[in-house]
Amino acid sequence: MAKGWAWWGRLIVIGVTLLIVFVLVTTQVFIFWPWLSFHPERNLYLWLGPFNVGVLSIFVNYYLGVVTDPGRVPASYDPLKEHDRGEKEESGKARRRGRRPKNSIPDRAVKAKPAKPRWCKTCMVYKPPRSHHCSVCNRCVLKMDHHCPWLNNCIGHANQAHFLRFVLSVTFSALSCLSLMALRIWDLIHYQNQMETAYSTFHDNRPSAYFYTPPPEGPEIVFLIINLLILFLLLLTVGLLSLWQLYYAWQNVTTIESFENAKIEELVRRGKIASEDVSAYPYDLGGYRNLQSVLGKRWWLWWVPQRTPGDGIHHEVNSTALRRVAEGHPIQWPPRAYFAYKKYPHGKPRKGSQEDRIENSVFGSSPRVRRGSEGYVVREWTPEERKRMVEIAMHRATVDENKLKPLVDLGNTPLPPVVSKDADSASESSDWTASSYDESSEEEDQASTEDSDDEVLGLRQRKYQDREGKVIVEPLDYVDDGAVEVGCTGSVQKR
Repeated sequence: MAKGWAWWGRLIVIGVTLLIVFVLVTTQVFIFWPWLSFHPERNLYLWLGPFNVGVLSIFVNYYLGVVTDPGRVPASYDPLKEHDRGEKEESGKARRRGRRPKNSIPDRAVKAKPAKPRWCKTCMVYKPPRSHHCSVCNRCVLKMDHHCPWLNNCIGHANQAHFLRFVLSVTFSALSCLSLMALRIWDLIHYQNQMETAYSTFHDNRPSAYFYTPPPEGPEIVFLIINLLILFLLLLTVGLLSLWQLYYAWQNVTTIESFENAKIEELVRRGKIASEDVSAYPYDLGGYRNLQSVLGKRWWLWWVPQRTPGDGIHHEVNSTALRRVAEGHPIQWPPRAYFAYKKYPHGKPRKGSQEDRIENSVFGSSPRVRRGSEGYVVREWTPEERKRMVEIAMHRATVDENKLKPLVDLGNTPLPPVVSKDADSASESSDWTASSYDESSEEEDQASTEDSDDEVLGLRQRKYQDREGKVIVEPLDYVDDGAVEVGCTGSVQKR
């Protein structure tokens, strides 16, 4: 899908560039220059300056939005190591000086129970907070906002500010151009009214008008109508998009998060999710600080293209989230209850008793039914009965004085351990590691840093080798929010 879309994306970028050049050239060459040059009292640079500055900002920010990588999730990112590093920084042993915000995770969340990590099964990497997998680009993007087909690029952490300045520049330039075209039309109407007044007053074929403007010619009328339609469509589409993007930046939410927040509010209102399971949105720092996190610290340089603050992995949280951290609650957004509802929208299925399963199997509702040679349903053995039968077999195999032959010649083959049916189905094996935190065995077993992180988080992992012989470590306990397909139209689809 990514290869097929690449050619269409390049054509769209070329088409957008040609459209900008078309509006810029036709409006000035055929409309504004002949009109303003006729009136010496109107300074050409002063009247056309704002429009041309806006178009220059369009070209610069559009180019940066297309070529700037939004931010790829590094393969080295590991929430287990991040949590361990946060504990060291909190204790004062090692304070790493980086580009992370001061109140970000894990700087201020080391005392809280860590949240369940998010794992991408396509990229085989952990996904940091606010990152998503784009199904068009086929990769995980840091602080993904949406995939914009007009830029042929994902809008994420590194190019969100360029995209915001681009859509605002388009809106500003469209308004400037429409204002100049409205003045041109007003001059024509004003001149025509004076001509009609002169004819009606003097009844002369040679009237004298106090105001004169050059009459429109054929190309001017054609390009005037075409550009009016283009600019009105731009204001209805890009203009509304710029207002929404400015509002999202003011709230410090992305397009994906805005739809998720609205969905969570609806589920809480309908009673599908308990209100106590949903905390406040942790990344809303206030309007001014939210804009600073996107456009930069200095407000007088917000219109100038610059590097986005932060690294896209660690995000500053508000005071409400910090209080929850101090109380020992993990910070995870969307909350875990939201993912639980998406997985089980009708409620989590319950495991019935053995009698219920046998009763259901009689009526054919169970896909796997144990039957005898004649087709009758065979009652399943209880763990006690299984254990008893194994003891009888071992006793008959070892008894020699009674001259009893064993039912099965076991030889030196050890019997497998008897596992209770009620035991955990996810038991440990050679390919799976499931460790739980145990303070008594912590001093006895000093494993590697990776193993200690597994114990702290209580995560189960699976280690295997791919075709190239590379060792892959895949978690079993993770949150899978799927791939995201979202465009400038505002529709969000998750796969």
